[in-house]
Amino acid sequence: MPKKTEIEKELDRRRRTGNALRLAREKAGLTLLDVKKHTGLSVPYLSDVERGNRDIKPVKLHSVITAMRLSAEEAVGIYRE
Repeated sequence: MPKKTEIEKELDRRRRTGNALRLAREKAGLTLLDVKKHTGLSVPYLSDVERGNRDIKPVKLHSVITAMRLSAEEAVGIYRE
């Protein structure tokens, strides 16, 4: 199997992070609209992040994590994804 390119690695990281955020949001019983209300980020943007189509900057990730009321341990797990 050929080695992954840097672009492929980045896309994989985005997908893992987005999936982790979606699972955490669902576990918290929140909708994308709920997260939007707490963060000011648009639903399409949040949806794109969850699907791995967009990257999320650390400051925005922090606001999403805060909106979900995740523990520090849970937040670090998402960031490391």
